Amino acid sequence: MKHRSCPVRFAARLAPSPRSATFVLLTVLGVVAPFLTLPSPAAPKTQLQIWPDRRVLLVLPLAVSPTWNADMDLGRAIVLLAEPELQKALIGTGKFSPTLPYRFDPILRRGVKENQLTEEDITALLASPSLATSQPVLDKLTFDQPAMTTEIFLEELTIGGTPKQPTVQIRASGKLYQQGNPNAIKTVSVRSDALKGKTPSDRLTAAAGQAFREIAAAFVEPPAAFDLPLPVVPVTVKGKKGSASTSKPVAEPMAGEVPGNMSSAIPAETIAAPASIPTAAPQILPTAPGAPLVPQLSAGAPPLGVTGEGATVVF
Repeated sequence: MKHRSCPVRFAARLAPSPRSATFVLLTVLGVVAPFLTLPSPAAPKTQLQIWPDRRVLLVLPLAVSPTWNADMDLGRAIVLLAEPELQKALIGTGKFSPTLPYRFDPILRRGVKENQLTEEDITALLASPSLATSQPVLDKLTFDQPAMTTEIFLEELTIGGTPKQPTVQIRASGKLYQQGNPNAIKTVSVRSDALKGKTPSDRLTAAAGQAFREIAAAFVEPPAAFDLPLPVVPVTVKGKKGSASTSKPVAEPMAGEVPGNMSSAIPAETIAAPASIPTAAPQILPTAPGAPLVPQLSAGAPPLGVTGEGATVVF
């Protein structure tokens, strides 16, 4: 019995206690943890934005351009196929809240509830959704930021590739209008890449989606540069020798611009101080104490040729 129990006793001695096992586990995790830690994602860079948050965008129905180069029925079929791609492209910018012209649109219903619109206004818009009928409706509504309108057209269809691998290109154009401005603030024309697909619908959807995404990106692209004020360059004008110099801020002229003040274009060293004009010291008549304020003149001398009392005048 004693020999048979030896392996059990030996195994019991080798088995670590719960406290020892916990210590070993923590030690191992402490060594491995630095290698298992994933790097934290870098903070996104702040970029210029064309406007903050989102703006309400009234999307007029996608239409076929009068200059469409293919069959008009085919163009209308592509419109039904591509309209969802247009909505996804506009929402994907993060700068638009697209809305469609239909009677139960929340924005239009809010305008009626707040007495900003009438049912006749909505009826006129729905009868012929266009720029001419949509702008008067939007002009009556109030938003935190000016609302916008867009109209998108399918311009051209190009079939290419080979019979086994055909490709499709779509050229589309878009205009963006801002509330209160009858003129388009952005006009974009885009041609998609020659895209492949298993079916004609796949090829048309891919080409239209790419064209719409590029148009939407161009709508919200921030300006390349903002108009910043010109730097002010101090120009030192030296005075007389020994006198303190003064500096005047003068705007630096642009390239090719003739400065309005020609003195700023002359080197400061060539500007001399005006010469001083000598002036005589004022004459002060000394007066004795108690003397009259009016000075006494000396006796006049007789004119030339006159002498004494009873003198004769010689002409």
